[in-house]
Amino acid sequence: MVHPDTYLNKVLVGGDAGQLQLWNFSSGARVHTFAGWPGAAGGVRCLASSPALDVVGVGLGDGRAVLHDVRKDEVVATFGNAAGVGLAEVRLG
Repeated sequence: MVHPDTYLNKVLVGGDAGQLQLWNFSSGARVHTFAGWPGAAGGVRCLASSPALDVVGVGLGDGRAVLHDVRKDEVVATFGNAAGVGLAEVRLG
């Protein structure tokens, strides 16, 4: 779970099936479900906010690290990680 900067009362949650969901924690309502990466072995393992607005880092169970723009719902970059270790932190710029 991560709270993207400037997203008032919202958190982004990752799941075992590789999807992402944006929730409003004040109202308890799901705002949006992103397709994410269905079939990624191990699903979403970790999430990290970044200094770039709307971009989050996503660590997948199959070892990939993905930079994802949640406003546009598109992948900015994908990185392979042979060690299969999740993403700990993302620094852009």
